[in-house]
Amino acid sequence: MKNLVTDEAGKIIWNQIMERLKCQVQKDRRCYPSESALRDQVESDLIFLGLLILENRLKEETKPVLEELISARIRTVMITGDNLQTAITVARKSGMVSENQKVILIEANETPGSSSASVSWKLVEEKKHMAYRNQDNYINIREDISDNSREGSYHFALSGKSFQVISQHFSSLLPKILINGTIFARMSPGQKSSLVEEFQKLDYFVGMCGDGANDCGALKMAHVGISLSEQEASVASPFTSKTPNIECVPHLIKEGRAALVTSFCMFKYMALYSMIQYIGVLLLYWETNSLSNYQFLFQDLAITTLIGVTMNLNGAYPKLVPFRPAGRLISPPLLLSVIFNILLSLAMHIVGFILVQRQPWYSMEMHSACTMRNETISKLTVSPTAPEKNGSNSDFPSFENTTIWFLGTINCIIVALVFSKGKPFRQPTYRNYIFVLVLAIQLGVCLFILFADFPDLYRRLDLLCTPALWRVYIIIMLSSNFIVSLIVEETIIENRALWMIIKRCFGYQSKSQYRIWQRALADDPSWPPINQTSYSDMPKCGRGVSYSNPVFESNEEQL
Repeated sequence: MKNLVTDEAGKIIWNQIMERLKCQVQKDRRCYPSESALRDQVESDLIFLGLLILENRLKEETKPVLEELISARIRTVMITGDNLQTAITVARKSGMVSENQKVILIEANETPGSSSASVSWKLVEEKKHMAYRNQDNYINIREDISDNSREGSYHFALSGKSFQVISQHFSSLLPKILINGTIFARMSPGQKSSLVEEFQKLDYFVGMCGDGANDCGALKMAHVGISLSEQEASVASPFTSKTPNIECVPHLIKEGRAALVTSFCMFKYMALYSMIQYIGVLLLYWETNSLSNYQFLFQDLAITTLIGVTMNLNGAYPKLVPFRPAGRLISPPLLLSVIFNILLSLAMHIVGFILVQRQPWYSMEMHSACTMRNETISKLTVSPTAPEKNGSNSDFPSFENTTIWFLGTINCIIVALVFSKGKPFRQPTYRNYIFVLVLAIQLGVCLFILFADFPDLYRRLDLLCTPALWRVYIIIMLSSNFIVSLIVEETIIENRALWMIIKRCFGYQSKSQYRIWQRALADDPSWPPINQTSYSDMPKCGRGVSYSNPVFESNEEQL
């Protein structure tokens, strides 16, 4: 029908309405009783009934969401059942393909009557006609190629048929195509699932959005499947959006990153809390002493439990940053943070343990170093004739025990504040009002116990009264620990630029498959091929240089 349009203006208008044109045709289905008939056979020799022009505009939320994902260096790929021309136009309008980026059309076909196949590469050009500024742009194949056409970024566009042929006859080209493949049109449900799996073989973390029954396989195959409707697709996907657009995608990524950071914060805190308590008990064992039951109970219940419940209440940071948080527990920054804070806590406890024994008022036989009034109260507390109450033990009270307990208890609060990460993945710590309130109350109670002289309270916690100056020394040691820990966390542990420099100095490179292919293609001057045709029976083509990922080499691939 396009050949009937002879004048130039008519051709322009034709190309401009192609993405909205639907052709009504008729054909007797009895000609192809088999359900496995090829698409080309079914769509041939049709009876023309008329034309129906429709327009399916982009949703207002689509372009801003894609821009946000692209600015965060999150790759976006279109997998659609529509025709290739419509897909390319939508990709340009939505911002998936910017104005200064090229689209290379890949067409692969099997040779009739032979087991060989061919693949061709053509540069798609977007022409803008000044006479029709108020109209949409249209797509044209560019024949003349300049020398600078290979420069800059580019995107591959191909149909489901070409994808199938390339998978069967050009498996060595498949990973190269997927590295820059952005537009996949005329994809069947099975091809969508296969494409998702191929991306996973390249070590991509794949998220899939879909709203129809034909997307169920890909939604289930992807690492994260998001259904945009509550129909069939919601059964196969772990997430279902309440709104039928892709606004949920950045929100889900932000929440996932915040949840991951929170999990690591909790892991670091619980590891430090256990080590702090272990260090204190180990030092007290040196003097044949230990923490009492009430001292353990106060640290476990009043401090750690409340912190563990409230530390994870931070929301996700509203901005999507262009890098991911650490994804492994054994990552160098996380391990360094834990080890450094363990050593810092060990040093502080050792200093407190040694210094308290060198104080002029220290004596193994003394049970109080306060005023005469407090001495009398303390003697009543430890009198042999006084019955023990509430499980108190006269072996526990000592100056070492009192010092170690205060250092360990308040240090648990300090560590929780230092490890509670805010931006760029979570809301700032001060926005977690319940957590901040809990820390303030806990710190206030600990300082009250430290500076108050209540004999009943000291007796129940098995503490001894110390001079006010020594209590100030305890605060100084804790403040120094907090300042050093905070500075190291902010300037070293969370300094991404510093870790990037360290990686470059040691020559570290990502071992992900897609990173390896990106580096290889960047050094290949002949890639991408433009206006070329390759055949599967040619040298260096076909299955000769296939790739594989050991993670996916399983029996399931044969099903």
